[in-house]
Amino acid sequence: MNSAPEYQGSAMFSPVFHCLIIFCIGVLTTEWCITEAKDFKATRLINGTAVCAIDEPTVVIAFDQLSLLTGHSDACVPPAALCALQCTRDDSCTNYNYMEDLGRCELFHHTPTNCTIRPGCNHAQVETSAEPIM
Repeated sequence: MNSAPEYQGSAMFSPVFHCLIIFCIGVLTTEWCITEAKDFKATRLINGTAVCAIDEPTVVIAFDQLSLLTGHSDACVPPAALCALQCTRDDSCTNYNYMEDLGRCELFHHTPTNCTIRPGCNHAQVETSAEPIM
């Protein structure tokens, strides 16, 4: 009677293959555990007055849309924090305006060069650093 060869499990793979798999898993795990953390620094004049970027933003998001983007529309999170969160999630975001007076968040994928004093608007620059997640 002819019988099909039985599956021998890991015995079919060489020890070198096992080492390669373990190495690859280690590399992938390390990559997943490192994330880009963004710190924000408010843009202010020497006397401490907050300024607002007046260059054309890359992305404009109304405050009522910010909570939809987080997936938690019933959460009580201030719009200023949601602007920072949205900038953190956008890999290309380098700066943002929190425009309370207009009810929107403006994200920049470039560094604005023109700023002005504007009540109801605050600008923040992103300072980036790679940090491991524990």
